[in-house]
Amino acid sequence: MNAQLEMLSAREQLMEDIDAIVDGELNGIISDGLRDELVRRLCDAACKNFPVTLKEVAQPHFTADSDRL
Repeated sequence: MNAQLEMLSAREQLMEDIDAIVDGELNGIISDGLRDELVRRLCDAACKNFPVTLKEVAQPHFTADSDRL
């Protein structure tokens, strides 16, 4: 697995963890709207600090020897 795909997978897992933690800790304490806004803002921060896109992951990486394959 290339480094960009690993970073994208880790970022996705982080966002799932954020959602689960906020839901588990704040469910019933704050409104659903506020909870959703908190999750959105935390996930936006994760994406900002780990800016990997699917386009970058999908781009092939060629080497000088690629034509020999």
